Amino acid sequence: MAYPGIPVCHTVAHGTRYEEGFMDKRELLIFAITAVVGLAVWVGIAIVSGREEAWDSSLFFTIGLPVMLCASGIAGYIEPRRFWLW
Repeated sequence: MAYPGIPVCHTVAHGTRYEEGFMDKRELLIFAITAVVGLAVWVGIAIVSGREEAWDSSLFFTIGLPVMLCASGIAGYIEPRRFWLW
């Protein structure tokens, strides 16, 4: 959707055109999966450690961050077009 006075930018990626700023179904799925992984790690560590915030526990830094970094790396490998989103 174009707004008056704002140009619409199109980028060619993998042989398809898409409107800059919008995710396609695959990107949306990867975004949802990484968001769920992050939420699960956060809530899981908070529950297991008994802390209010996950980062208050050492488990967050020894288990949580590596898990989320691996999920982010895998997402970036699967969809390298916008790797910075993951």
